[in-house]
Amino acid sequence: MNLTKIKNECYDAMVEAIKSEIGSEGIDWAYNACATVDTNDGFIELVIDHHSDASVVIVHDNGNEHDCPLLCKAIEEALPDWDAIEEEWQEENPEEDEYEAHGFRDEADYLNWKYG
Repeated sequence: MNLTKIKNECYDAMVEAIKSEIGSEGIDWAYNACATVDTNDGFIELVIDHHSDASVVIVHDNGNEHDCPLLCKAIEEALPDWDAIEEEWQEENPEEDEYEAHGFRDEADYLNWKYG
């Protein structure tokens, strides 16, 4: 697997993890996200917090415990910015107020239906 492909897969996995975390916890309560990317030789564990501080751990199938600091750093630098993904999530999931959630355009539409 080449470096560009690894970085892209890690980026995509983390975007999905951040959006999932925000979706399940709520935008004000999502603080970190985790993802695992399988590779030909093992897997990569990714963790990022809402400050975009990231941790990358590479685990080899063959039990080889050697660190890969340059690869870890390259992957870390390729991971998405939490705030950018949060903005993207908000655009994809516009907040509904209680009127919109019940099929009304706004409060005036509701009042018109109720009392009109």
